[in-house]
Amino acid sequence: RPMNSKELEQGDVEAVRVVDDMRLEVPRCGIFTFDGVFAPGLQEEVFQDCRDLVQSAVDGHNVTIFAYGQTGAGKTYTLYGTPDEEGIAGRSISELFEITSRL
Repeated sequence: RPMNSKELEQGDVEAVRVVDDMRLEVPRCGIFTFDGVFAPGLQEEVFQDCRDLVQSAVDGHNVTIFAYGQTGAGKTYTLYGTPDEEGIAGRSISELFEITSRL
């Protein structure tokens, strides 16, 4: 999630460095590889990478979107977003209705 104004005012810094779209570096701990790294990114950009999962669910496959991280890392923000920028959950439901309306 983006740092909030309080964190910025306190002089807090990011705890990780994005190496590329699959790797993060944690200072003094090393580089870690994941299926995907979204940091920072717009809600739309994150959803576009997950959009095909909705079609897979309609096709009968089991689908899970898993958000993991420490408190304050942005899990809820990514899944639910804000009133101005909808997260993955709301966008996925809209996509589900769009897909099923074409059946």
